[in-house]
Amino acid sequence: MMRIACLIGVTLVACRPSIPSFNEQQYLACLQYVRSGEIYQPFHTQPPWAETIEPCSSNDFIIDDLLSSSPKARVLRAHRAQEQDQPVIIKLFSSRIKPGDNQGEEECLLGAISHPQIPTLFCSFSFNEEKQVGLVMSLAPGLALIDLLNENGQNEKAPANRILALEVVRQLSPLVHFLHRHHICHRDIKLENIIVEPQSSKVMLIDFDLATRNPNDRLPGLAVGTPGYMAPEMLVIGKICTSAVDWFSLGVVIYACVSGLFPFTDDDDIEQYLSEVEEGIGKFPPLPSIYGRRSKEDRQKDKMLLEIVKGLCRFNPHRRWDYLDIYRRLRQDNDSR
Repeated sequence: MMRIACLIGVTLVACRPSIPSFNEQQYLACLQYVRSGEIYQPFHTQPPWAETIEPCSSNDFIIDDLLSSSPKARVLRAHRAQEQDQPVIIKLFSSRIKPGDNQGEEECLLGAISHPQIPTLFCSFSFNEEKQVGLVMSLAPGLALIDLLNENGQNEKAPANRILALEVVRQLSPLVHFLHRHHICHRDIKLENIIVEPQSSKVMLIDFDLATRNPNDRLPGLAVGTPGYMAPEMLVIGKICTSAVDWFSLGVVIYACVSGLFPFTDDDDIEQYLSEVEEGIGKFPPLPSIYGRRSKEDRQKDKMLLEIVKGLCRFNPHRRWDYLDIYRRLRQDNDSR
């Protein structure tokens, strides 16, 4: 079942099927088109690979704010010219898609994925005399997890951070499992790419800039991702990686929520970490204890979170925890009440 971008009047609405899905046929057709080697032409008419994606142009939107900028792309908050109360995210790439460029894969993945915790791709357009490409996506409501932690106070005594950690584990682990079932590896799970809606506590995963799909679940050993979150096998040149790299990154995220610290706090730590990985003797930094007077139930939750972090951050990817291990541990916690 396809995800559909519906046009109701002048309002763009994401029409999602009730069950999360991935349209492989649409993904492959899109990927073949954008990586054909021909000059990439974004869609002023219906995309040839997906009739349900709405055509648009840069003139359809008004820019409100610059959210982030990098050498590769700028991310903007905008709204439709006719609808100021319908915000969207526009990602403007700095260069045209080239054959083999992961930029095309991001567009095709988002166009084929239908999941309430992943932004909807509405359309794409060209600008700057057809030399650059923009993607228009739904705005994930809420704040980045790193901003929520900063608001709560990043220290081990902040109970709100442990509540956030539990929500991230409960909601993000099945989402990562969904991606992996469809052979999609995000490769950049971090605090900045996790959005939490404060009122509903809904958790979303954004920024598929580095995501890739490989049906054999064998990824080349490349230093792809954000330092400090990357699984150790990604740092060994020539080593074949699997989707287990995402679980390691999730473990680092939970570590930061629970402890108020990052495993690697400065350049020396990262250099030492890389050195130990190369020698094959690396160990994840010890988890700090959680202090303060706590109820028995809170202590049990703390223990569970620490066990999950230890399981996810195992250096051996074959022994690293995944969704089933997390599910069993959460189930064990529920049964013990």
